[in-house]
Amino acid sequence: MKQTELSLKNIWVTVIASLFLYAFLGYNSLLQEGLPITFDYKDLTNPFFIGAVVLSLILAGLAHYYLPRFMRPDNYQRNHLVGLLQFVLSWLIGNLGIGLFFLTNSFTQLVFLCIISLISLIKLFPHIDQIEKK
Repeated sequence: MKQTELSLKNIWVTVIASLFLYAFLGYNSLLQEGLPITFDYKDLTNPFFIGAVVLSLILAGLAHYYLPRFMRPDNYQRNHLVGLLQFVLSWLIGNLGIGLFFLTNSFTQLVFLCIISLISLIKLFPHIDQIEKK
């Protein structure tokens, strides 16, 4: 069982590192194009960004509220399946951020969506400690 917990912790570290990598890629891309790195609050009213935030909140709600309710994790295998699906939905929020960044070149939007993804992933951390022992 310790191997499972260790591999899950490695997955979390990898995903959080990938979120920081997204932010770094965005930062580097803007520097290469010679665009200034600013946090422009006008970017937060962009319709693409508003749609991405709504979609990311729907994904987070699906991951943390609806998925556990509908799947009712009552055994070891279902616990892992629900955890994996929650993880994937939270990870998709970060991917949505990097996709939006390459569409609009807004570092502000990328950071905001990565923060939502990070909060969604951090909410999953207690589930590692609640893994049922065989």
